[in-house]
Amino acid sequence: MVLSSQQQVNDFATVYKNCTTIPGNVMIGTPYGLTDIHDLSPLAGIRSIGGYLNISNNPDHASLHGLEGLISVDGYLNIFNDDRLMTLEGLRNLASVNGFLWNIHN
Repeated sequence: MVLSSQQQVNDFATVYKNCTTIPGNVMIGTPYGLTDIHDLSPLAGIRSIGGYLNISNNPDHASLHGLEGLISVDGYLNIFNDDRLMTLEGLRNLASVNGFLWNIHN
């Protein structure tokens, strides 16, 4: 699943309002270019991700608030090139990542 705009993040919460588990990979942002994503609170119900989680290229994204419910990521976790991101506090309940964790250029 790719969420490459704030509208897509908002729409996910509307369409899948009771979703707690995403069985595959999740990309919040884009591998190239920049996004307008600035608020992850619509994803507050997500508890587990069955694949990797990439959070990248979101220059207006200042926190990971909204991901406090996330407990596990079955793949890697990559947080990359989020210029305003100053803390990982929003991941405070993350108990397991079954791959590597990268926090680069934030």
